[in-house]
Amino acid sequence: PDSIFESDRARFSVLVQATAMRGRTLHVVLRQGGRIADERKLPVADEPHGIALDPAGQTAFVMGTAFDAVALLDLATGKETKRLPASRNPWSAAVSPDGKRLLVTNALARFGKFRTAPVSEVTVFDVASQRVEDRWVVPESNLLLGVAWHPSGEFALATLNRTKNLVPMTRLLQGWT
Repeated sequence: PDSIFESDRARFSVLVQATAMRGRTLHVVLRQGGRIADERKLPVADEPHGIALDPAGQTAFVMGTAFDAVALLDLATGKETKRLPASRNPWSAAVSPDGKRLLVTNALARFGKFRTAPVSEVTVFDVASQRVEDRWVVPESNLLLGVAWHPSGEFALATLNRTKNLVPMTRLLQGWT
């Protein structure tokens, strides 16, 4: 799987499986008492990557790297209900401990002028209204690949790659370390 999300409250696991040749699926495994009670494979949009769930465990927020948006998937019906615009190549997500905000990191920097430092963003969504609340600009950065909230909800941390130009980023993505 490309991404795994587990919820002890809802007693299920959600796996995002994506391959260019075999299609895209969201694999939902429902658990009861440590055993698998039900399994469902739901189709999702092109190139899904990260995933987060709303506090009730009813909606999956699936990062759509191919279309620069977050797809909202109703887990009960298996249908995509909405797409929220992110920045370039949304990669990972985290719901705040109070369940009010969803932070999404974007792997690619915004388009910019030639020979200027890259600028990335963390897209902030309001979970209840399902709208973009803010766009936190992260100057001189690219490859924002991870995000996590502190349990207090007072702050969140995002990983980033700060390069002088985009050549090292290409090397990193291709495994040239």
